[in-house]
Amino acid sequence: MDPRRRGCGLGKLLIREVLSRPALTGCRFLETTITPSNEASRRLFLSLARDQEARCRVTSFFSEEDFGGENHEAEDLFRIGPLQLQRVI
Repeated sequence: MDPRRRGCGLGKLLIREVLSRPALTGCRFLETTITPSNEASRRLFLSLARDQEARCRVTSFFSEEDFGGENHEAEDLFRIGPLQLQRVI
């Protein structure tokens, strides 16, 4: 992302747009994996959970070894919900 756009709420706007789609009407949980060093994404999803007054459970998910020979960090699973989608829009 362009550094000049950081902190403008674009990430949350994009997530809200996706969650407002009719195909997700019955969606109750949002899951994503995030590396420990990606503080911006971690803050974004924790903020979304706060906005939704939903629980955000963070658990270990992918280990470094799961990525084979790549130099890749482990990833934690963020599970947010239950969602109240009428509050997202």
